[in-house]
Amino acid sequence: MKFVSVKDNAALCEKVKAYCKENWSKVYDSFAAVADKSVTAERFPQTWVVYGHLCDEGYQYIVGFYQLEEQDHLTINTELTPFITTLFIDPKFRGGHRYGETAVTHAREILGNMGYDTAYLHTDLIGYYEKYGFSEIGLDITDYGSPTKVYSADTITDIRYEVYDKAHPKPDHIRLAIYQLQNPLQASAAEHLWCNKCNGFTEWWKAKCFTITAFSNERVVGTVNFFQNPDNLSNWELGDLYVAGNFRRRGIASKMFRKGIELIKRTANGGEFIYAYIEKDNEASIGLHRKLGFTDTGEIKPFEQFIFGDNETTWVRDL
Repeated sequence: MKFVSVKDNAALCEKVKAYCKENWSKVYDSFAAVADKSVTAERFPQTWVVYGHLCDEGYQYIVGFYQLEEQDHLTINTELTPFITTLFIDPKFRGGHRYGETAVTHAREILGNMGYDTAYLHTDLIGYYEKYGFSEIGLDITDYGSPTKVYSADTITDIRYEVYDKAHPKPDHIRLAIYQLQNPLQASAAEHLWCNKCNGFTEWWKAKCFTITAFSNERVVGTVNFFQNPDNLSNWELGDLYVAGNFRRRGIASKMFRKGIELIKRTANGGEFIYAYIEKDNEASIGLHRKLGFTDTGEIKPFEQFIFGDNETTWVRDL
């Protein structure tokens, strides 16, 4: 199996358009329009051709295709991006050949390498994409009037994520790595370890808290904490967000945030809020929180004994 993009390849674009017209004619017009744009587009859209039948002369036959687009005709969840669209595998190569699964995996890897943390698609199929790591996140209506289900999945990158809480505490070397990432100017490794073990939130916090940590191989490259307010269990605070400098702009912060929000939602009873405290001139953090559904209250809402600066305001997201 092999994947080839039509970018800068007008001949292949015409070939896969003819294949689509022959095998899935009802989507041909929209597929062809996107494919034509894919030849010269810088990022989106993209059209990928799936080849099969490895023989002495190489990959000879097109067996399918898929496209990637920023939007996909939704009318409600218009903020979602990007989408896997028009995935097609020749019926002769479905089932045990795993062409569909491999195409979905390839799409998630492409989007992950582009810096996206989540891939979306919508379909009326039941039970297909769930097999490949997608979860239904809601219902929508397309701009041509059809009801559809919206799915999401993490993209695939070289970054993995782990969750630590009281039931799954951080090993000492992970505590040290997280503390070094957040506090690079401490005097020594021994001081790092002592501070993190004695003063770490998981040692004294009386309510629920957890830490999401991002790894590249075995190196800690990102971390964020989520704390439940012991005086109001419907309120959560997130803080201590940090991503290593050479790993920024890869969607790591967004993915850690989303994973934390998903964990809270699993046990939420409704009416929960997550708070964040952001400096008014921190444009990068403001942009990230807005993208994740936070809004600025314009004031400081204290959280336990934490001390905040005059230049900060409280941002909130309703779960």
